This record gives sequence, structure tokens and C-alpha cells, in this order.
Amino acid sequence: DKTVTLGTTANNAAAGTFAGAKGVIETVTLSPDTATVAAGVADGSLILWDRQGKVKAELPAHPGGTSAVAFHPSQPVLFTAGADGQVKGWDFPI
Repeated sequence: DKTVTLGTTANNAAAGTFAGAKGVIETVTLSPDTATVAAGVADGSLILWDRQGKVKAELPAHPGGTSAVAFHPSQPVLFTAGADGQVKGWDFPI
């Protein structure tokens, strides 16, 4: 799917929809301050949205697909891993 739907655990209702990825979304993470949603996409891109669903950034991350994304819990860094066998650290905000 090319869309992320953020839900709540209280009632499983949709709390936000995030669209605009050009490929299938493989992985998703939420920033520690909950202000940013990040996704790794099968086309190799990294896409970031604000909580209102507006695309903040989209950039090439890993040829062959971005398979993992994770925010550092206390530092302004976003990590990605991909089909190219690399792990990258991105200064945040991007």
C-alpha cells in the first residue's frame, strides 16, 4: 500500500492518513515527540510527514528499497536501512 493510516489504541479509530508515497511502504515509525511520521518505501525513498499529513520531505535513501526506519529516542537522528546493505543516519529535521 502507498498510504499510512495512524490509529489509536483506545478505540482503534484512524487518527491520521499519510499519502504521497510513490511506491509500496515497507516500514513506518513515529518520532519520539509524535510530530513526524517517517516511512521507508520499496522504491528506495524515505518520506516524512507532519501530523496533519503534509509531506515534509521525500528523498532517495537506499537503492533497491528502504526496509527499516527508526528515530533515535533522545537525539535528533533518523536511521534507515536498505536493500543495499547499508545503515544510514540522517540529521533531523531533514
